[in-house]
Amino acid sequence: MFILLLGGNAIFGLFILARKLSPSRLELLFQADILSWILKQTLLNVLLGLLSWLIYRYLRYLAGRRYFLRLGKY
Repeated sequence: MFILLLGGNAIFGLFILARKLSPSRLELLFQADILSWILKQTLLNVLLGLLSWLIYRYLRYLAGRRYFLRLGKY
């Protein structure tokens, strides 16, 4: 459930960023402070999405090895 929330939040963050920037003029987006904010927000959302994907791949790996079934024997 945490992975779905994290990945969905990352995608939603990108949509909100696009919605905030869409009414702005193009020359306004290339100012240094606004461009750095855009890059920080984009990088944050991409990293959160990548983290959720890595957690998902790790859990799939554990499920493929049937690691969870061996825990019940102890």
